[in-house]
Amino acid sequence: MVERRHFEFDCKQASDVSRAEERLDRYQQQLAELEREIEQEEAIIADKFDPLQEKLATIQLKPRKSDIDIRTVALGWAPFVLHEDGSADPLFA
Repeated sequence: MVERRHFEFDCKQASDVSRAEERLDRYQQQLAELEREIEQEEAIIADKFDPLQEKLATIQLKPRKSDIDIRTVALGWAPFVLHEDGSADPLFA
């Protein structure tokens, strides 16, 4: 009687394992299918939004006097002496 229970328990476990393996196979197939769909959608999106395929237009803007704001005007001067051979030496230390 005890052996029969062990046998039935082992059969039930084997059945559970085989059902779990079948479910695992189905889930792996679903995962592979979803990954293929994602890759296809990625390709479609990449083609649709490719910046190299974007058509650009040149727009020329003319500034108005009211758009120009000059805050600082500066002049830099550094004196040099030019020699006949084309070389230059600074006149400041």
